[in-house]
Amino acid sequence: MAAVDGGTTLDIETMLRVLKRLRARVVLPMHAFGRFTLAKFLDGMRDDYEIDYNDDNDIVVSAKSLPDTPTVIVPRGL
Repeated sequence: MAAVDGGTTLDIETMLRVLKRLRARVVLPMHAFGRFTLAKFLDGMRDDYEIDYNDDNDIVVSAKSLPDTPTVIVPRGL
């Protein structure tokens, strides 16, 4: 999970660098306090990560279900 508010945690640019360096297979954005902040975060991730807008109420992640390519899963309602 990655806080993308850019204020109370890491700024967005630093968060992008950290996530890309970690090479996480799945990133779940949280604390996006507005569409602009989320859009800026997703724009910064697009070159290296697939963007999956999840329409379900649940997100299940397991070692067997990890995506082949690194993916940002945007939870419903974010």
